Amino acid sequence: MSVIETTPNVRAMESLKHVGYSNEAAIADLVDNSMDAGADRVHIQIGADKIAIVDNGSGMDRFTLEEAIKLGSNTQRSSGDLGKFGMGLVTASLSLGRKLTVHTEDEGSLKAYTVKQDLNLMIDKNKYYADLDESVKIGKSGTSVVIQNLDNLKYKHETLVNRVREELSRIFRHYIKAGKIISVNGEKLTALDPLMLDEEGAELYSDDTYDVNGKIIRIRVAFLPKFSKEEQKRRNVNSRTQGFYLVRNSREIVTASTLGMFTRDWWNTRIRIEVMFSDDLDAEFGIDFTKSKLTLKNSVRNLIHEATRKQISHLINRTKSTAKLDDKEAIVKHSESEQTIRQKNKLLILPKGNKEMRETAGGAARKKTKAEGKSKDRLNVSKTHEGNKDHPARGIEILEGHHSQFGPIFYCYMVGQKTIVEWNYDHPFYERMLLRFREEKDVITALDYLAYSFGVAEMTVQTEESQDVFGNYHSVASSNLRTLLS
Repeated sequence: MSVIETTPNVRAMESLKHVGYSNEAAIADLVDNSMDAGADRVHIQIGADKIAIVDNGSGMDRFTLEEAIKLGSNTQRSSGDLGKFGMGLVTASLSLGRKLTVHTEDEGSLKAYTVKQDLNLMIDKNKYYADLDESVKIGKSGTSVVIQNLDNLKYKHETLVNRVREELSRIFRHYIKAGKIISVNGEKLTALDPLMLDEEGAELYSDDTYDVNGKIIRIRVAFLPKFSKEEQKRRNVNSRTQGFYLVRNSREIVTASTLGMFTRDWWNTRIRIEVMFSDDLDAEFGIDFTKSKLTLKNSVRNLIHEATRKQISHLINRTKSTAKLDDKEAIVKHSESEQTIRQKNKLLILPKGNKEMRETAGGAARKKTKAEGKSKDRLNVSKTHEGNKDHPARGIEILEGHHSQFGPIFYCYMVGQKTIVEWNYDHPFYERMLLRFREEKDVITALDYLAYSFGVAEMTVQTEESQDVFGNYHSVASSNLRTLLS
């Protein structure tokens, strides 16, 4: 039997630059090493041509440094460490730049070490190696990591600095609350709690612990305060930030995930859940080496689902019960749809102003009787909708109205020369689509265009004889859609 050489080509390290790290996650992974070294101060400097992370931790001896610079190091780890596979230093730095310099001063010796690793030189020589210098320790213990030849940054400098500040403030919030100091470009970070428990009006709905194979999972369910639209935007409270925040050894590893347990809807926006566990449960949570992705075992997923299902359901019902039509936070904005329709007015086929063609109920237009003309109708439009039938309608207004869950999906009618599209706030379609995606402008405008186009088409082609046909058609469509969505 012969033995063959299986050392990978150095060029394979190029692929490690794209292993799934975001720039912020890579820097967070390097901060993990500082926390594991017992540092209580970590300073991050992001420049145009280099990124430096400097800490006052215990430093590394020569053996530990030599192992750390390897891909998949064999350094000894303790329970509670943030590191996992010994790949963070190499993979995180590679994902940012091509040249790495590590200087460390070990608290247990009088020596200091500096190691340099350059991907370009390794590729030229097709050899994994690093240059190591030994010197006399001149200061207190600590480590500095400097990454140069930055070739994989995703943002402009100012944007990257702000994103790193925000991400690290949240990821390391429990460390910051415990007294650790982390600064980015001279600015000391304050803990950013996604549960917002320090905010007036926030509610810690439940805080419970659960046993998994003799190990503890802590689950906290929080209900955020009710903010104004402006405050929601400023505080980044939206569908993308709702959900589960998973925290391993007091360090956040997963942000705002649904864990496949619910869909992102407007009524979930104020619900945040923090799941805390130790590295003893890494196998059950399926942590990958970037510590930003996981694959839950079914037993853990089922436990979390059962532990939070009733709380989430109750908080959703509380949110829905307070979402009234006159609540500005629950009304969908249609101004962009209206503006586009006005801008393209001359290109559209428009209905004629006609006193006989009064409205469509998700479709069919009907005549206005004399009796109806004497009283306010159920759409709160009391005046006769008369227009010049030789001139097309020019205005547009899109709004909402209460017409019961058994009413049509929307109404389309004319007031003088203005076309009105009125969504039925009570139909399940409104809740499922418009309220659910009210922050997604592309979705809302598409739905508005659809209702407008169908409504205008019906008013354009309808005759007195076809009114009943259109009415029955849309009555069936509305009923079926209501049944399917309920």
